[in-house]
Amino acid sequence: MANNDSSMPKDWFAKGDADIQTVEILLGHEGNMEVAASHIQQAIEKYLKGYLISKGWELKKTHDLAELLDKAVEYNPELEEFRGLCEESTAFYFGSRYPLFQKGPSKEEVEEALKKARALIDAISEEV
Repeated sequence: MANNDSSMPKDWFAKGDADIQTVEILLGHEGNMEVAASHIQQAIEKYLKGYLISKGWELKKTHDLAELLDKAVEYNPELEEFRGLCEESTAFYFGSRYPLFQKGPSKEEVEEALKKARALIDAISEEV
């Protein structure tokens, strides 16, 4: 693990909560939905990393939520139900970061992803 990265799950969760708050603000003010969607990805990434760290996992630099979920499912197979969310959110992230010339997510898609992300966060929070 890099010297500056926290090994405390609660630190990762706090950063994830800030991302969720950003999504809520963007949704409430008709903000950029690509940016909102990328913050959903970031929140999920931080919660999954915090969860894995709580299990003794050594931090790895990745933004691929499916890869992180693969490891998380080893500890809790029920998290598999969030596979679609993780794949979709990873696509949102890369779509918002690079000019891929694809249509960004709608407000409704972001709201649905946020609902699913909250369910994943709740599942993680109940266990850690």
